[in-house]
Amino acid sequence: MTEYFIHDGVNQTGPFSFEQLRDRKITGDTNIWVAGMSGWTKAKDVSELASILVVAPPPFNPNSRRHETASESAPAPNAQTRLPKEQKARRSRWPVLLILILLLGGAAAFVLYQQNHYTAGASLFTDDEKVSPGQYLKTSGKTRFNLIDQFVIEGKVENVATHTNYRNLILRVTFYNKSEEYIDAKDYDLDLVCQYGYSKSFKLKIEAPSGTRTAGWEVVRAETF
Repeated sequence: MTEYFIHDGVNQTGPFSFEQLRDRKITGDTNIWVAGMSGWTKAKDVSELASILVVAPPPFNPNSRRHETASESAPAPNAQTRLPKEQKARRSRWPVLLILILLLGGAAAFVLYQQNHYTAGASLFTDDEKVSPGQYLKTSGKTRFNLIDQFVIEGKVENVATHTNYRNLILRVTFYNKSEEYIDAKDYDLDLVCQYGYSKSFKLKIEAPSGTRTAGWEVVRAETF
């Protein structure tokens, strides 16, 4: 018959038979020694004792249920709650950055449009100013006959162009009688340099056709520079 010894960590008791060991209500953590063992062994590691081991409940913790209940009742955090504050801040900045990008892009597009529009307009005006100088060289003045019966025009040429300068003007003078009827028209050279935005005065002494009482004049050609 197998004899069992028990050790509680301080005292050794035994020997006990299998039936006596059952009556002592040993647990799996009870130290057991049987002849043939090299040392003390936990009862749960001795296979023939498995049927007599008493299963002891764990120590009672009055707070454990409370924690479990609180854990079950607490709502699971959603994805938004779990997001770090820095990530939330980055997300909140995106709409502002997008609006700023749109505003800057719109402003740049507007500036480019204005520049292109201005350049195209200036080019159109410049081309027209070169083709039709008479529209931009405005003339004015008065006429008289001098003592040697020369017809004198004391006039002024104003350059109203926006980007074009003129020189070597051709002035067309149209002569009229006292009834303001047309008599003749002749072209004369004016050695003037007219920068845009400025005006130049001139005096022209010419031989007028017989019967001339008054005259009109305009610039019909000019060189640009």
